[in-house]
Amino acid sequence: MIIKEVKHIQDGDILASPVLTEEKEILLEAGTVLKKEYAELLFSMYISYVEVLDPYEKYEVPHMFFTESEKEYFIHEIEIILEKHIYTDKNTLRYIKKLSGEIQSFVSGIDKNQIYDYRNRKTNLYEHTLMVTVLSLIISEKLNFDKERKEEVALGCLLHDLGLRYITVPYLNLDMEKLSPGDVFEFKKHTILAYTVLDGQDDWFPKISKSMVLSHHERKDGSGYPLKQRRQNLECEIIQLCDFFDCMISGFEEKIISVDKAMDRLDFESGSKFDKELFHILCSMISKYPVGTKVKLSNEKYGVVVNQTNHREKPVIHYLTGAYGNIIENDICNLEKTTGIFIENVIE
Repeated sequence: MIIKEVKHIQDGDILASPVLTEEKEILLEAGTVLKKEYAELLFSMYISYVEVLDPYEKYEVPHMFFTESEKEYFIHEIEIILEKHIYTDKNTLRYIKKLSGEIQSFVSGIDKNQIYDYRNRKTNLYEHTLMVTVLSLIISEKLNFDKERKEEVALGCLLHDLGLRYITVPYLNLDMEKLSPGDVFEFKKHTILAYTVLDGQDDWFPKISKSMVLSHHERKDGSGYPLKQRRQNLECEIIQLCDFFDCMISGFEEKIISVDKAMDRLDFESGSKFDKELFHILCSMISKYPVGTKVKLSNEKYGVVVNQTNHREKPVIHYLTGAYGNIIENDICNLEKTTGIFIENVIE
């Protein structure tokens, strides 16, 4: 399954999941064969992205952090804790400590030398929380944080967006520039609201973790919020980078963009808004071109990424008959082992 902008719909694309209206009514069923002219209708209903079947899936070998069952388990546990906190028992947040330990154990078993696929997706609060936690913990391990410090990072990440449960402004595929001043103000309160809730939890929630919650939207150049702080603890800089990266990939609090564009943006802003060393650590484990990405190569051929190598910008390519064409059987190019051929651009 791949995420596709409505404007890039091609005749013959097949919906992988239903398209819903704002009222949650089904507009198009999963399995619908799309046509280019559907784009205008979807745009008129403020639908920017759809999930379509990946026609090259059987050729692809993705390298993910989790199996689907592992991912679903962690997401479910995060949801249970946050929902109980909101609706039944304000004291359930401390149960996040046990889950924090489980996620830390899981991350310790991840191969840190592997290049991973990090694919565009539609997300929710709980999945976003999990992904930010995992990315931040991997960076913490690469920085040789001790057990206590990794626990503090995990706790800060797991509750960093708790404040979103206290606001009513939509935050999926958000374009801040299109929000009214009142909605922008309301949205930006979520960092302070979460900090306020956790300020009375000193017996189990560390001080640095609270700082991470409050400052995960701050930036090194002072352009962030809520306090426009320039100087940050390393833990806070880690979550700032990982949160923003996952937001761009998943359309959570940001407009969704492709992985290569997200990497290019972070590269441009590292050193000013984000810590440059942390950016390089993040880059060292995530492919710029995840499996399923269609590309144009410097030899004027088109292909789809089907596997990763040890170089994040030089994956294995299976050639296609054209930009939106079919697989050419047994015609594969390993860019890491091929000189003079490189990815020129991504085909949206």
